[in-house]
This record gives sequence, C-alpha cells and structure tokens, in this order.
Amino acid sequence: MKCSKHVSDPELIRALTKSYSRSKRKLEEDIAGTYRYRAEELEHSLYIVKHMEAILRSMDEKDKLIIQKEVIEGRKGKWYEEFYTSSTYYRRRKAAYRAFLEELGQ
Repeated sequence: MKCSKHVSDPELIRALTKSYSRSKRKLEEDIAGTYRYRAEELEHSLYIVKHMEAILRSMDEKDKLIIQKEVIEGRKGKWYEEFYTSSTYYRRRKAAYRAFLEELGQ
C-alpha cells in the first residue's frame, strides 16, 4: 500500500527530532525517578537518542547549528541573523536538511 501524502524533508526532520526530544525526556524522567517507563519504552528511547546524537555529532558545525536551533529547540523568528544573512541562512538550511537526511540514511 502506498502512502498518498508526500512528506517534505523539513516535515520528516521535525517528526524525527520530536521523537528524539520525547525520548530524551523519558530517559531523563526515568533517571530522576519522576516517572517510570516500561523497559521496552526505555530501550526504544535510548536507541533513538543514541542514533540522533550520533547523527548530530557527525554533522558539520554550521549544519548542526541550524538543525539544533530551528528544529530541536523550535526557535522562531530570525534567530539566525546573529550568524548569517537571510540568503546565506536559507542556503545553509537547505544544505543542513540534506546533510541530516544523508547521515540518517547511512
């Protein structure tokens, strides 16, 4: 069965990073003892966190900055002006998304 909806690269990356954030929170809550999760949930969360952090570590610092700020932290507005001009930012963002997906595929 084919999925009729095309998922864009930014949507896919946002979904993956949302899963990463949720998994990281679960691990932190379990360590702090504020909430207990099933062993299977923790194993799955650990898998996601380890792989996402490995992807981020392997990325170029400029690409990682964009993924970290825009997608993981969810920064809105023109946060990038401290680092880039608008045209450079949009060019770097496209490259960062591509690099993230390439690392994901390896």
